Amino acid sequence: MQTIIALIAVLLIGSAQASGQVYKVVDEEGRVTYTDSPPADEEAGESVQVPEVNTQPAVKPRPDQDSQATANKGAGGYRDVYITQPAHESTVPPGQLDVVVQVVTDPALKPNHRVQVFYDGEPYAPPAATTSVVLSELYRGTHQIRAQIIDADNRVVASTEPVTIYVKRHSIQHPNPAPYPGAN
Repeated sequence: MQTIIALIAVLLIGSAQASGQVYKVVDEEGRVTYTDSPPADEEAGESVQVPEVNTQPAVKPRPDQDSQATANKGAGGYRDVYITQPAHESTVPPGQLDVVVQVVTDPALKPNHRVQVFYDGEPYAPPAATTSVVLSELYRGTHQIRAQIIDADNRVVASTEPVTIYVKRHSIQHPNPAPYPGAN
């Protein structure tokens, strides 16, 4: 019991010190220093009232791709359907010409199902029995990619959350940089 009382006393003393006093000290040359130690010469320093610390409540994090996939749980017999590549809100640098879209399904894509990839809301290519599609000739700007799983009757049985990418390209105002010295 004495240990608990001693622990509570230490915690109370520690919290009192954490919200302790602040002193403003001005030296002979006019330099100002703020400290939590009282000055040796009381005339050299003064007590400063520090306002309460501005705090904000924690922001609820945006769900990651794995948790986005749970929105489609059970759709069309798939537990999870989501895009793993490219990452949400990733940037495609100027030298990168192609982007690989990788769709993950759990369980694996069924034999009579196909994947339809959409780029900015439009089908990028015909539905295919593959979970990997290469996007090429991308224009600069912000773009959304999503995918749907389509069954043999052309019904959508599952879909992914959209993934946003930012494509950077050189412009007339910012032409391609000069090649590195020695590059041919």
